[in-house]
Amino acid sequence: MPERNIALYISSSSITPERRAQIQHALDTTSTEHGQGPARPGWIEFVPDSNTWSIGMSSQDVHQKHSQENVPHYPRRPIIILDERTAQDGTLLVVSPAVDEETDQWKHVELRFALRRVPDTAMNLVIGNQTLEEYKSHVDEDGVFRWFKGSTVPNPDHD
Repeated sequence: MPERNIALYISSSSITPERRAQIQHALDTTSTEHGQGPARPGWIEFVPDSNTWSIGMSSQDVHQKHSQENVPHYPRRPIIILDERTAQDGTLLVVSPAVDEETDQWKHVELRFALRRVPDTAMNLVIGNQTLEEYKSHVDEDGVFRWFKGSTVPNPDHD
């Protein structure tokens, strides 16, 4: 079975083609955490023409349309969105489906990450190490593992 790529969407007109290209280059050349594995060029890919319909849409709406129209080509989880906050601070929004335990219905869970954390996070979600919801309980708002805070151990997430 061919490997399926992770879908990348743009929901803000503030993301210029040049900025998208810079982000795509960074995603293509970032090795796994601590440099222990190779980069995976093309693994996270911009969904062609999605910026014509996804501009101004909420992450939930982008995720819903992705689930309805693009799941045959891309896996259901995760997706990555370049939004207005990406244009401001460079963080990316990672969105993944989860089953709501109370309603037994699909919902979307989202968490922001620094660009360098996105490839590892996506890989963990794809191979099922943990769900984004589980991951969310262990990281702060920037996707940094909480146990690094106040630790004397060097933090690989902050230079």
